[in-house]
Formats: sequence, structure tokens, C-alpha cells
Amino acid sequence: MQKKFFAFLLVSSTLFGESFEQFLQRALQKSPFLEANKAALEQSVYEGAKVMRYQNPSLEFGLASYDLQEGTDEIAPDIAFIQPIRLWGVGDAQKAFASSLQKTAQARTTLQKALFVAKLSFGYARYKKDAALQKLAQEELGIAQTIAKITKERYENGTTAKVRWLQSVLETKRAQNTLARMRANALRSYYELLAASGLTQEVKLEKTHRFGMAQTKGESALVAKLRAEKTLALAKERVARNKVEWIEAALSYDQEPDQNVFRLGVSIPLALFNTKKEERQIAALQAKRKELAINGEQNALLFRLKALRSDIESLQRVRETTRELLASQKELLALYTQGYKNASIDLLELQALKNRLIETKKRQIETLYLEEKEIITYNFLIGAFNE
Repeated sequence: MQKKFFAFLLVSSTLFGESFEQFLQRALQKSPFLEANKAALEQSVYEGAKVMRYQNPSLEFGLASYDLQEGTDEIAPDIAFIQPIRLWGVGDAQKAFASSLQKTAQARTTLQKALFVAKLSFGYARYKKDAALQKLAQEELGIAQTIAKITKERYENGTTAKVRWLQSVLETKRAQNTLARMRANALRSYYELLAASGLTQEVKLEKTHRFGMAQTKGESALVAKLRAEKTLALAKERVARNKVEWIEAALSYDQEPDQNVFRLGVSIPLALFNTKKEERQIAALQAKRKELAINGEQNALLFRLKALRSDIESLQRVRETTRELLASQKELLALYTQGYKNASIDLLELQALKNRLIETKKRQIETLYLEEKEIITYNFLIGAFNE
């Protein structure tokens, strides 16, 4: 079951930390957030049992005082045993209602689990993006330091002005500031991910996991929940059709002075004023509202999935063209760096090219992040996180 559940995820290397798949499975097993959902599911079992339980019998005791013709009084016991009896057919309706309670709780639990998986997936994607931006900031600092070193050598050799050297030093400090901010962002994303997981211990996570689109389609967890709630409303309406659910059978014993009297009777409520009409109408309207919500959600889902597939394809094309651009910019930066060593390239030209390269890499990272967010949303909507 677990293997099938994670079949849509791409397996990543665990050489440099715990994989996202391992992290997610541990969170699913140990998170107190999901434990609360399990408790709610167990609660629904008892709520269903409460609907089905039989009413307790009652035992009545009394004393009767008899005024005899001889002028004497006599006291005798009066005992009655009363047992409520559920009418034929009421039990079937209540059984269906109890079953619907459990199925609705299961659907809600499935939705909460799917939302939990999606939330952790979003958190991991963000953490991976921020970690990649931190690594990029480190790369930018390395390039800035290399340029600053060359500029210093040229200044000491008298082939460039001091202002150029100061400019390169300032650019290095700016890169250091960027690195500090990116490191803080990555650290914040990491702890926010751990907080969302509900785990109590820190874990080193690898950052190479890639999300892929699920191939098998299920039902949206939200639609499944609405469908279960509609069934519950219909079951409630069926229960309300029984205007009278219980009658009382009574067995009584009276000890009179000259005889013992046994009575067997039935008490039948008359549904004259409380016919449960309002309960039936309310339940029917609830079922109708859920049906309309299901239709609206399903119609919207078709367009949302179509839009997501289109966005994902567009972002993939953007990443591909960005990859080609990066290859050219890297090659050009190497040529410009060598030209700057030979004093044939100006510092500002080199820094502008470096900044364009860093900006392109940044766009590539952010594009991948957007693509994976769309993929996670797509997988959630088609029910890939339901199992």
C-alpha cells in the first residue's frame, strides 16, 4: 500500500541526508496532527454505536392502599417492567446512518491526510528552493572574490584605478550580505518544514528530490468528502422518515386483597404534532447543497487540472530555454574573466555579465519551484495523496 502511495514520487539519493520520501513516511507514522485524525475516526465508530444502541428497560415499584369494606386498610405492592421496543425498519435506517457517520469521518480523515502530504511537499519544495538560492549566493560570492582578487592585482600593477578595486571590494561585500540573507531564509524554511511535520527531532534532509506528476488518477479528496457528507444527509433524512421510532411494552403485577393481577400492555406514541417534517426537510436540503457543491467542484476541477497541465508544460519549456542560456553565459563569463586578466575587458562589463548569469540561475531555481508547486497541486487534486 505504501509503495503504491509513493509510486508517483521520484526516488532521490540519500547519501547526503534523509530523502524526502523517508521523511514523509516518518511524518505520516508519527505526526500528532495525523494521530488526532485517527482519534476522530475512532470517535466516529463510537458515535455510530451510540446511534444503534437499544434503550434501557425500566422497573417501577409502587405501593397501593386498599380501603376494605370491613373498615380496614391493606397495602399491597405494585410492580411494572417497561421495555422500549424499536419499530421494524427503524434499525435499518439507523444502521445506514451509523455507517455513513463512519464513512464521512474516513473521508474527512483522508482529506486531512492529503492536505498534510501536500503541505509537507510544498514546505520541502520551498526549503529546496531556498537552499539552492543559498548555494547560488555562495557561488556569486566566489565569483566576486575572484574578480576582486584580479582587480587588486591589476591595481597593484598599476593597470587599473583604485576606484575599480574599491568597486570590486564593495561588490564582494554585497555578495556576502546576499549570502547571509539566503542562509537565513533557508534555515527558516527548514524549521518551518520540521514544524509542519510534527516530528520532535531535527533531521538532515537531502535537497535533490524532484516531484513528478502522478500517472494514476483517483478521486479528489475534497469531492470524496462532499460525496460522503451527501450520503450522510440522505441517511439522516431516511431516519427522520420514521415519525415513531419506539413503542413501550409493559408488564405489570398488582397484588390486590382478593386477587393477583398481571397486565401486559403497549404504549404507542401518536405522531400528531411532532412529525419530524422539519428534520426531513433540513436533511434533504443538506443533501441538495452537497450535491450542488459536488457538481461545482467537479466542473471547476476539470478546468483547474487543464490549467495546471498547461502551466507545467510552459514552465518546463522555460527551464529548458534557461538551461541553454546558462550554458552560453557560463562560457562567456569564462572568456570575459580571462579577458579581464589580460586588461582587455572592463570591470563593469565583467560584473554586468556576472550579474546576468546569477540572475538567470536564480530564475531557473524559481521556475523549478513554481513548476513543482503546480505538480504538487495537480497530484493533490487528482487524489494521488489519498491512500
